[in-house]
Amino acid sequence: MRQRGVVVSRQNGSARVRLVRCAGCKGEADCPFALDLAGEKAQPIEIDAANPIGAEAGSIVQVEGDAGAILTGALIVYFLPLVLMLAGMGIARLFAAARGWGEVPSALIGGGLGLLLWLGVIKVHDKRFQEDYRIVAIERECVGEL
Repeated sequence: MRQRGVVVSRQNGSARVRLVRCAGCKGEADCPFALDLAGEKAQPIEIDAANPIGAEAGSIVQVEGDAGAILTGALIVYFLPLVLMLAGMGIARLFAAARGWGEVPSALIGGGLGLLLWLGVIKVHDKRFQEDYRIVAIERECVGEL
């Protein structure tokens, strides 16, 4: 997945890039607001990207990220907590029914434990879920101060 951004700084083969994402297009190259740093729709974020082509600060560049890693991250952030929460609720309800306890409080506790398990997965594998970006093209060299 490619996005446009502005190089904020560079050092030792990497660069800090400001990506400006609109609410609708998420920073795609053909969006007229993609690099509008003062616009209301703009949502800037800064990332670290490999800089094999030596882009200077102020340059407008195209940054590429691994689409598979982005999709995996989205699944882990949005889908996994739902699955773990529902699984925790189901297991807790079965356990509560076997013991004769109330189903609703047990389901709530089980759902909470499922979400805690998800937070543990995120904490343990935090470094693995980071996206690797790299600058693949320079659109315009050194356009001035940001």
